[in-house]
Amino acid sequence: MPQRPPYLREFVNRVTEHSYTWMPHLHLLTSELQDIADDRMPHDLVAINISPGMGKALALSTPILTTGGWSCMGDIKVGDHVFGVDGSPRRVNGKSAVFLDEPCYELRFDFGETIVACQDHLWLLRSREDRLARRSARVRTTLEVAETVRLADGPGNTRCNYSIDSTEPIEYDEAELLVPPYTLGAWLGDGSSVHGEIHGVDEEVFESVKRDGFRVGEPSRRFKRHVFGLSPLLRAIRVHGNKHIPAAYQRGSVAQRISLLQGLMDTDGHCTKAQGRCEFTTTSKVLAEQIVELIIGLGIKTHMPASLEAKLDGRVVGQKWRVNFAPPGTIVPFRIKRKVDRLRSCQSRTSQHWLQSCERTESVPTQCISVDGDQVFLVGRQLIPTHNSMLAVQLFAAYYLRRHPDRKIFICANTRTLAHEHSREVRKNFALSGGRLSDQGARAERWKTVQGGGIFATAPGAAILGWHYHLLIVDDPFDKEKEAFSVTRQEYVWNWWNELDRRRMRWYKPGEAAAPVCRLLIHQRLAVGDLAGRILREEKTQRRGMRIVYVPGIMDREEDQPEWPQTAEVVTLPHVEAGEPTAPDFMGKDELLAEKKKDPLAFEAVYQQNPKVGGAGDYFSRDDIRLWPFDWPTELSKPRQVPMFCERIIRSWDFGYSLDGDWTSGVKVMRLRIGKDEFSKSLRVDFGIREKFVLLVCDVKRKKVTPRNLDRWVHETIRMDGSEVEMSMAQDPGAGAKTLVDMQDEIKKKLGRHSPTFIHTMSTKDGKLDRSRKFRRMCSAGLVFVVPGPSWVGSFIDELEGFVGGNQPGTDDMVDAASDAIKVLTRGQKDVVW
Repeated sequence: MPQRPPYLREFVNRVTEHSYTWMPHLHLLTSELQDIADDRMPHDLVAINISPGMGKALALSTPILTTGGWSCMGDIKVGDHVFGVDGSPRRVNGKSAVFLDEPCYELRFDFGETIVACQDHLWLLRSREDRLARRSARVRTTLEVAETVRLADGPGNTRCNYSIDSTEPIEYDEAELLVPPYTLGAWLGDGSSVHGEIHGVDEEVFESVKRDGFRVGEPSRRFKRHVFGLSPLLRAIRVHGNKHIPAAYQRGSVAQRISLLQGLMDTDGHCTKAQGRCEFTTTSKVLAEQIVELIIGLGIKTHMPASLEAKLDGRVVGQKWRVNFAPPGTIVPFRIKRKVDRLRSCQSRTSQHWLQSCERTESVPTQCISVDGDQVFLVGRQLIPTHNSMLAVQLFAAYYLRRHPDRKIFICANTRTLAHEHSREVRKNFALSGGRLSDQGARAERWKTVQGGGIFATAPGAAILGWHYHLLIVDDPFDKEKEAFSVTRQEYVWNWWNELDRRRMRWYKPGEAAAPVCRLLIHQRLAVGDLAGRILREEKTQRRGMRIVYVPGIMDREEDQPEWPQTAEVVTLPHVEAGEPTAPDFMGKDELLAEKKKDPLAFEAVYQQNPKVGGAGDYFSRDDIRLWPFDWPTELSKPRQVPMFCERIIRSWDFGYSLDGDWTSGVKVMRLRIGKDEFSKSLRVDFGIREKFVLLVCDVKRKKVTPRNLDRWVHETIRMDGSEVEMSMAQDPGAGAKTLVDMQDEIKKKLGRHSPTFIHTMSTKDGKLDRSRKFRRMCSAGLVFVVPGPSWVGSFIDELEGFVGGNQPGTDDMVDAASDAIKVLTRGQKDVVW
């Protein structure tokens, strides 16, 4: 049995088998935690802004998609980049030792995906109860899932209980591709394998090939057309005589991969009339598997059943494979109009992975990683989202109990499930290091040591009557950004914190002094009014004293740091100069500046621990909104006059049904391609545009209308826009009884050929700040322009500048509509709409 270690760092090395990477900022952290464990901390409140993560274990053979291609858990290294649920890369910042004897379970999802995980691994799942109550996914352990994976559904029947939402498209940088993606897709789908020829009767396919820069010959009797200059390019990318999708095309941008899929589906794909499901059929198993990977990477759940017999004139000539999928309304896998017309928006069920079973299996070697960001990353060939937990809380709490086994610890996390997971890990580490557990109270939420100490784990708001603590550990009380910005949630957490503060108690033993009580807050800052912000504000008036461990991503100058209370003692890394990263091995300066460029406000909050969003003018800046430098409306008055650089046009609606302050707004936005013409050159030189596109807010319709007149006014606007303008609709809960589906069907029925090319339906379950994040990022990057002159421009810019993400009627309808439009336009849709 190991002896009690005298120092926290030694304890961590023993428990993790020296797999922990000791970077400079962790030396500071362990030093502060050591003072707490040794009862030498001069303050009873310590706020820590860093918390290295460590995930739960998956089998070493679990496939994981990285920015460099497919890998597996056993081969992942610190510094690799995996992908999050939003499709963006997540840096691996830690990796555990290999666990050999952990209880393991085999989770089997629909479409055959199988993943082996340990019993404590965390999953983001929605139960049937969650779906009926319209709640978001919750964190659950593998063991918890195994006990409730199936629900009774009549005598002798069961049904799936848990589902996982599909991900957003995987984001790669735009690739330099020798053959344009659409043309390659069309050739792979219906081209001559050893010639630069494409078969087909659809003229629209060859028009798209011509737009890719090729000259197309006249059709032969067999509907075969030669594409001049294509054959040598096919040889160069090594697909001539060997049809497959090169790796570079699987790692292209979202727009490039959609174009590749459109070429494949236009030539050899099909869309059913009844359900709008898509299917691609091929006699090449290799190509079919690569198309499955392509579709999954776009965030679409797909299925390839067992092979079937391929017949020609009634004779069996080999095998064939079918790839089936149902695309969401945000991605159009065709360019041919007759196929596009068959598409229907998929039901939410098609965008979910269903967990079929979770059964105990033989133990296998497992391992876990930790990642940056929201601690959620994708695993498996179907890219299943899986959760990550934090190691620092679990190790320190175990060490504290080893030093003081008669003391009690209160652990709180943003969800009860995550708090219980922390408690299980503390219990395991405590026992592993030689601690003795009591036979009584062995539940995850509450357990004891033989000396009378122990753990009580829960989430904010839980009843705490009769429970007092020596050490309180609060690990990020807000689950997401929208929670941190919610005034109701802020007040709820704040009242709970004050209740905990009142329940502090000094513990006495005969002949001994009182044991000190310490509150440890590990908090990733998101909003000015989050828990850490409220504590800092109170400290300025109460002057009780606190200690702050401040380690920003890039060390800022003293005058640029947050305004600390005078009674707060701030400790940081003394050897890091201003402007330099505090943990360059963890995240370099270039990576940090890249994050800052993506979203300056989020960077200040998450990486610099100095949120600046708290009121009007904090979210959008008037300086970020650029006025269109060219003549209007003569140059861009009609979309059909500018097909060379106008990629897409969409009008997004935010509906209101009252006359007492709630507006209905329709904002029209163009996505304009930046190419090599004079128009593009001017934007690059005068405005420093480096992206492939800019966004232009070109029209706003805004009116207070009754429910009776709403449909008529919207229909008139749609007719005026023309069918080339796509449409997006969003409806806040309680805005009206009519559902989005009813409105969409009514528009198509009444307007007929005047209906928009596509109709997108947008969910508003996320908070307004979360909903408008992409809009703000585009503004910060200087990619959003507004036409000067119209009467609505001043009101639109004023609303942007005053936007605070609340629910005040009449203050955010134009921002909400523009946010939805830009969210669609920046997802990498088809190149042009005509």
